[in-house]
Amino acid sequence: MMKTKRLLLSVIALACTIGAWAQNEVVCALLQHGDDVTVFKGSTAFQAAAAAADDGDVITLSQGVFTGDINIKKSISVYGAGFEENAEAGTEKTETTGQIFIGADDENVTISNVHFEGLCITGGEWTRLEVGTLKNGNLRAVANLSISKCKVGSYIQISHDIDQITIDNSVIDVLYGEDRNIIARNLLISNTYINNRVYDFSTESSGLIDHCIQGGYYDRDYANAQFRYTNCIFVSTAGYNNSNYPIYHNSIGSTLDHCIYNLTHVGGYYGIGIRTDNAVVKDCIEVAYNEIFSDGTDMAYTPARTFELQKPDEWLGTDDKEIGIRGGDGFSKIPSTPVVKNLSSTVENGILKVSYEAEVR
Repeated sequence: MMKTKRLLLSVIALACTIGAWAQNEVVCALLQHGDDVTVFKGSTAFQAAAAAADDGDVITLSQGVFTGDINIKKSISVYGAGFEENAEAGTEKTETTGQIFIGADDENVTISNVHFEGLCITGGEWTRLEVGTLKNGNLRAVANLSISKCKVGSYIQISHDIDQITIDNSVIDVLYGEDRNIIARNLLISNTYINNRVYDFSTESSGLIDHCIQGGYYDRDYANAQFRYTNCIFVSTAGYNNSNYPIYHNSIGSTLDHCIYNLTHVGGYYGIGIRTDNAVVKDCIEVAYNEIFSDGTDMAYTPARTFELQKPDEWLGTDDKEIGIRGGDGFSKIPSTPVVKNLSSTVENGILKVSYEAEVR
């Protein structure tokens, strides 16, 4: 661990880790607290930086793999190099393999303004991002959580009522409430690929899912939050349904406005379609499963997928832009941290001095 003073603008000073220690193949985390910057090295650097963080601090992670469970107990921002490698876009990959918990030690404290950007959160089924839970299982309040340009390969679990969740330009698997009494207020998911579904929240929840691609399904057991879907694409060919009830793209009471969906009958399933009971379905388009995208016949995500529509000029949303993740504000995987070039460092009187050039991606 080494301490230094901020030399230039904070975001540029933090971004230097992406180029500096990556060149030495040593992963590291920079923790910025005011003008002070602390460097943590090694695979557990993220874990150590999070443990030392205070409200308002910024953690910037180099490319590479970070291990160990992470406890986010303060209002902090975490930036990585990107959730996948892309030479053309100039992004590297910052990967975390441990479980991430968000919640304060004090049960009377609500953590607000937690931000993740440019991270790939991976692992098995139980390696998840748990919001409103400590590692010991105690529940805590969280508000204003932002996830941008991240990939979450497992669950995002909401364990406590939460106000304001924003997810954009990301690739996620599942977002769900730990039980069906969890209230998610002011949920906003935009320009995001959702492999499975958003489900198991209280009917008191509120939210908008806009310009997204969503798979998954709902059967009669998943009657929950009455979210509003606009300009989205629903693509499913089957789902787990052990009770042989019909499978639907949407839940009871939801609103679908200018969305594309498919009706597919697979094996012994009753089929996949739009649920209309207590739901509002407006100006939605039914398109065959393999006729939606021009770059593939399914919805499977790969780094190379563009999800271009076969009829982008015809399938337009409420904003007169194409339906799906390419419409709206568009889909971008590139983090906001600058690219650092020509970096060099010296130590004078115990102070690390860094010089480099930085440019916006």
